[in-house]
Amino acid sequence: MTESFILNPEEVIRRRNQTIENKKLEEQTEEENEFQNTAGLVKINYESQGRFGTPATLYFDDFTGQHINDIELSTQDNLLENLIIILNSLKKNEPNFNIKDMSAEDLLETLIAIKQQFEGNTHIHYWVCDCQSEKSDKDRIINELILELSDLNFRSMTQVDEEMKKFLTERFADMTSDEFKQYLLVKYKTNPLDDIATYTKEEEISKVLVKEPFHIIANKDVYTIRYPRLEDIIKAKKYADKLYGSKIKNIQNRREANVPLHELKEKKENEIKELKEEQAKIIVLYAKSMMLTSKNNIILSDMEKYEEFKNVIKRKTMRNIEDLFDNISFGLQTETELICPLCGESEKRLLRDFIDPRQLLPLNYRKQDSGNDAQRKSQLNSGLDFYFGI
Repeated sequence: MTESFILNPEEVIRRRNQTIENKKLEEQTEEENEFQNTAGLVKINYESQGRFGTPATLYFDDFTGQHINDIELSTQDNLLENLIIILNSLKKNEPNFNIKDMSAEDLLETLIAIKQQFEGNTHIHYWVCDCQSEKSDKDRIINELILELSDLNFRSMTQVDEEMKKFLTERFADMTSDEFKQYLLVKYKTNPLDDIATYTKEEEISKVLVKEPFHIIANKDVYTIRYPRLEDIIKAKKYADKLYGSKIKNIQNRREANVPLHELKEKKENEIKELKEEQAKIIVLYAKSMMLTSKNNIILSDMEKYEEFKNVIKRKTMRNIEDLFDNISFGLQTETELICPLCGESEKRLLRDFIDPRQLLPLNYRKQDSGNDAQRKSQLNSGLDFYFGI
């Protein structure tokens, strides 16, 4: 006998009561989260204001001895992943949010706030001038720059909105009525305006709220992109490891007859160095490509993103993407001057472009290699051919 699809009255009442109980449990959980104990935690109101994955506000506890030990034992290759795990355990609200979905700007803001709250306001930034780039690590002289964390300047997305309004006002002023109408047709293609014939430039500017998704117009194509996340770097490292991990290991294990050990060692080191340089380029390219989400409203897989970014997107489109991110730059904005006491060279740069997040972690960073500016410059950063928020 087949089961009847008509519920008897008792079953209807039982299911209704179960739904009510489930709703009460959800409300109770939300209330508990709302009134959680935040004493002794650092509260961070992010400059990104909840627009790029990170919630508007997060609470963090301080690092414990176990966390410090895990950080100190991390290598250059796994430090980011370990740090994400640690910060997830220190985060005391928004349980469904994973730190891997943060932007690099939000991560930097997090580490600064934790250090300021639990360690102190003074931060010593260690750096090595390019004039010592040819010296070995042990022979480099490490310079110090003392910073007061409370004096750092940050830029919020509200400020970005206001500056974007000024930017669009200038760009729209140069557009003819037909050009502005064409811009609207492209932007609102999937959600057409009812009054496009009378819709004004002032109305468009008043609605500015810089948020994801972003859309980049490339001739007849429209790419949808998002702000870069920490997970992009992790994915890129895993992809590059698959390509180069076995090759590097094979070189390390290779033996050659009739070749002196010191010559073989040097030969292997040079080969591995070349492979690691290639690997680093792949990591940067792959990580950048993860910002793509779709092309002409067609969702792209990770490999499709990589191939599109690597082989299809042209220079002009890349420049438009870089210009967009420059225009919406948020987070740490402090500019400082580095003066080398050895060669006398000086350079003014944004602190976020050269500060190493490792220096904000609870370990004796000075004992480690500070690297040099030349290497850092190759790292990930960070008509009207874009629009956003649609």
